[in-house]
Amino acid sequence: MRYTRKPTSLRDWYVSRSRPPAELLGADLVKLLDEHDRLREAANDARRRAADLADPANDTRAEKADRDAATAAARAGKPVPAPTAVPQLAEDRAAAQREAEANNAALARVVAELNTARRAEAEKRWPAESERRAKAQANIEKLAEKLAEAVTDEVREQAAVDWLRGTAAYSRLGNAQVPAVAFIPALASYKLSPRDVLTSPVAVIRAAATAALTAEEF
Repeated sequence: MRYTRKPTSLRDWYVSRSRPPAELLGADLVKLLDEHDRLREAANDARRRAADLADPANDTRAEKADRDAATAAARAGKPVPAPTAVPQLAEDRAAAQREAEANNAALARVVAELNTARRAEAEKRWPAESERRAKAQANIEKLAEKLAEAVTDEVREQAAVDWLRGTAAYSRLGNAQVPAVAFIPALASYKLSPRDVLTSPVAVIRAAATAALTAEEF
């Protein structure tokens, strides 16, 4: 089965782990996705910077720096300077907040454009999709049949040699069987032996070729 799931957030829908590779998408969409990645990283960096600057420890350090500068000036007989660290911290916080808001707004706009571009590309490709899928399925089934035939031929060849050597009686398919644990390793936890739940390798190949392309939501 090709298991599918509904999107929970269109913003997360476009992150690299949740989208197809670039070679499967149109150039306009890929260009927007590149911009999306850049803005998402910038927005995350800006949010982290704003959060770091909001730490109250920064206020303590800035206030201490201004007090130390005032104390040093007084001891040197110089005019007490105006505070600089506290105003600079406030300025840095405001700049970080503006940067975060600007990147978030830009990212939201790109996501909106991505929604439009994605729908446009889907509408462009969908009319021919049914025929494309049918052709792909037919080609995969042909390849699966060729693989199944190759496996069958090799099994029969080995069975013939075994018969010639007197090590095993001959059967048309050479008694070829595949244990379920060979293609579903998780079944090993149920303590299945190699002789449990046997099936034909040809049947496995044919079933996999068709079942893997059947979509089912989870």
